[in-house]
Amino acid sequence: MSLIQTTSELKALCSPLAHEPFIAVDTEFIREKTYYPQLCILQVAAPGGACFAVDVLAEGMNLQPLYALFDNPKVVKVFHACRQDIEIILHRHGKIPFPLFDTQVAAMVCGFGDSASYGALAEKYLGIEIDKSHRFTNWARRPLSKEQYDYALNDVRHLCDIYQRIDHELKESGRDAWVAEEMANLQNKDVYITDVEEVWKKMRLRSHAKCFTHRVKELAKWREIQAQHMDVPRGFVLKDNVLLEIAAAAPQTIDELMEIRAIPEDLLLTPFATEVLDIIAKINAVEPDDLPTLVERSHTPSHIKPVVELLRLLLKQQCMVSHVAEKLVANDDDLHVIAKDEDSHSPSVPAMYGWRYEIFGKFAMELKKGNMAFTLRDGKIVVIPLKR
Repeated sequence: MSLIQTTSELKALCSPLAHEPFIAVDTEFIREKTYYPQLCILQVAAPGGACFAVDVLAEGMNLQPLYALFDNPKVVKVFHACRQDIEIILHRHGKIPFPLFDTQVAAMVCGFGDSASYGALAEKYLGIEIDKSHRFTNWARRPLSKEQYDYALNDVRHLCDIYQRIDHELKESGRDAWVAEEMANLQNKDVYITDVEEVWKKMRLRSHAKCFTHRVKELAKWREIQAQHMDVPRGFVLKDNVLLEIAAAAPQTIDELMEIRAIPEDLLLTPFATEVLDIIAKINAVEPDDLPTLVERSHTPSHIKPVVELLRLLLKQQCMVSHVAEKLVANDDDLHVIAKDEDSHSPSVPAMYGWRYEIFGKFAMELKKGNMAFTLRDGKIVVIPLKR
């Protein structure tokens, strides 16, 4: 086991890694009681055999030597399912490692399905079974056992070999450019930063009435800002069900706020109660007709629904033939946009551009024009062009 607990040790290990073509990176963190993930362990491996775990919580630990490596454009940073790892690094360092490579995304291009696990790739490419017995470890606890550190290291120990195998496979198939496009998307900071103006859209609304949706939007925004400021989960400030009850009841006084079921007593004893009432009052002061519509009532014409079903079948078939995960090519919202498009020309969805267009988008357009059909051959669905 190689455990790094001082900045000087970390600097000595990171210096030679600057000459490696790539490194593998993983993190262990907890976030049950915080808004932002609390980074506890950071693991690194290199093709030359170096493999170590950094105790981020060790007294005086400074991760700057590692951040310099993350910023080095000559060293590819390899992750598996990197979004949470990048979110953590971006929050602490202010930058996204560049360049980066996500083996889970690459696996989706290589026919592993929507969410290939690290264990599945290790078994497929290396014939190794990954031990997951310590996945529920409290990584903030100290001391951790040797077995727990070894478990953490296993998440990067084999990632270098997996990366080399999958990178070779991508280049052999000519799909490395496809993955490069996805990696460019992962370099976008907006992917990892919560837009407080949009968080309300994740809630399941019981009504689409203007006043109600505006109250939900503003209360959710307020809650998100408070959670970020206090570094606590948003539910610690106000649970979803309570927020929706407040938005529906629209209380004007503390007494009316107290009458709401499940309202936290702590909330009533803090300035938060006044802030909530102020939000309600500002929206109630506006005439409903003067409020912009936040939720358009979605209506899918009856003749569109069969089109969506045909597009869904086409997506499944084309992705199966191309050995690409459906999730990476188009989602259900994309299919509805394509189905509703009147021009049959170029709906503004990812499936209409680049490699996605080549394996699905152009076929979807031909299907809508009546130039494609489905048939059965030897018990299997086949897509065939129609001569007109």
